[in-house]
Amino acid sequence: MNAFSRGRMLLSVIFGLVLTVFPLPAWLDVLRPAFVVLVVLYWSVNAPRLGGIALGFFSGFALDVFQGPVLGQHALALSLVAY
Repeated sequence: MNAFSRGRMLLSVIFGLVLTVFPLPAWLDVLRPAFVVLVVLYWSVNAPRLGGIALGFFSGFALDVFQGPVLGQHALALSLVAY
């Protein structure tokens, strides 16, 4: 993979994190999909060597830092999703 693909992957993960952390009203929050999970699944299928378990772990860890009550909960879950 070239640098353009890696940059595209990084931007999609950051965009997914922003969409996940962005506050919504309570009635609309129920309808929000798990954007980070969708991004990790996409990159795990599309480019398994580039976006795999490590991508799941680090994006889950970033999600834990932003909103997780237990550090490592999302990191473990997204690592398993990418596996």
